[in-house]
Amino acid sequence: MIMALALTGCSGWRVVGTTPASAEPFPESVRVTLHDGSRSILRKPLLRGDSIIGLRNDTLIGFPVDSVARIAVPAGTPEGKAANLGGGVAVATALAILAGMSLAQ
Repeated sequence: MIMALALTGCSGWRVVGTTPASAEPFPESVRVTLHDGSRSILRKPLLRGDSIIGLRNDTLIGFPVDSVARIAVPAGTPEGKAANLGGGVAVATALAILAGMSLAQ
């Protein structure tokens, strides 16, 4: 059941990197969180020089890479599903170990 939940693509965002380069290749949209705590969702994000750029409300905007605290992707993307799957596997493994310990006593 845990695995089924992990693969359903829950809504929300999954952090995939602390720098734009660590999050490439980008999906259709990313959420950029800056060091000051502000967030922006960019569609069609790209790295250009020392900036991450993309569309916000059909306007091209960019942020210096050194101002980015983290990059997140929608949980329903392959990148987000991989993060969910990894968490689901960890929980399932922990539950199996606990069940085995209970049976051993």
